[in-house]
Amino acid sequence: MFRFRSASYYLVTVLFCIARCLEAQSAGIDLSVLGENSLERFRAGWSLTVNDQCLYEFTLQFEHDDSLPLGADSFEGNCSISSGGSTQDGAPIYDPRRSWERFPSWVWASLGFSHFSLDWYPCGIFSGVTGQAGADGYATAQYHFSFYRVTPEFRAETMTCALREQLVIPGEKICVEEQPVTDDNGLAMFILPSAIVPVGSADKSSIVNMPIEFDAPVYGAARPHVGMRAFDTSKIPFAPDQWNSLPLFMSTYGGDLAMFQPHVSYRTVSGKTSHFVSNAKRYHKSTVVNLPDSFSVHYDAEAEIIRYTMVGKSQLCREKFEEAKAMTGGQPTFPNYDDLAFQQNFTENGGVEGFGGSNGSAGSTQASLLTLSLCFATASIIWLPTVL
Repeated sequence: MFRFRSASYYLVTVLFCIARCLEAQSAGIDLSVLGENSLERFRAGWSLTVNDQCLYEFTLQFEHDDSLPLGADSFEGNCSISSGGSTQDGAPIYDPRRSWERFPSWVWASLGFSHFSLDWYPCGIFSGVTGQAGADGYATAQYHFSFYRVTPEFRAETMTCALREQLVIPGEKICVEEQPVTDDNGLAMFILPSAIVPVGSADKSSIVNMPIEFDAPVYGAARPHVGMRAFDTSKIPFAPDQWNSLPLFMSTYGGDLAMFQPHVSYRTVSGKTSHFVSNAKRYHKSTVVNLPDSFSVHYDAEAEIIRYTMVGKSQLCREKFEEAKAMTGGQPTFPNYDDLAFQQNFTENGGVEGFGGSNGSAGSTQASLLTLSLCFATASIIWLPTVL
């Protein structure tokens, strides 16, 4: 007698197969354009739980890396547009330092996010709104918590565009508004999702799956490997020392939601005083059920630990979530980076699931392809009786 499985079981199985396939494919794709494929420098760990009401709680915990360059506010001093300072790592001080990790399939199935990137901006960002040709309230050192619904491979290989000359920040990569008609990847940057209800009069007043007040900035909205960014441009602080919130930025690509990205200033997550900031959002005509309803950042000054937390509706309810997690082996949370055994394992094996790993090799590619074949064969055997 066949044992019938739920749709959520097959969702995790398929995502697991896709993940293994992408790991094999990534051997031929340059993922270095996305940053460093490791969160080790931040001594990071994360956890994910789902309760009986199908609500998830995701928590990321990390420590600031003091070796990261730190710039002055308002594009002054070592962040001056005309004469930016040098850095120990050799990269321009304006460039973001990105560290990313791929989520296991059970996390992807629950949250809807394929991978996460922790991005450090030493000088902050230029908001790109009309009438602000220089510094603004976001021109200060900051972290971006970047959650992507697309895969790293898709970001690196497909989310590309023809670039424009310097806008404000030296070396900043921005897509030119008029993309070559032969560049499908670049043209997709400028396709925004809109509601198709009612039929015949699509609602283009707001961007679907984003808060209704979001819009794209006038300058520098589209970025390679990120997508067309949008946020609440009416809430930009006048000066960096007035920024005390947790603003949300999002992006689209090819008419679909691509990224969810809260920003926090470095002054909020540093110093001798603990801080807590939070935010909550609702989304315009949402078609994505598992976007976070609320998110927050807590800085523990005594321990010098930063915790990012978000809560939302999980695609998998608790029982199926636990089954999916167990099926793929789960993942260690909040590792002890001071433990010698952990350090040895990280050095010898390239990390542990959820915290490190290489981009692939010939051996790992062959293993991934073999796993993929077995995975789809097993999934087919299990799935077939349910459809006959």
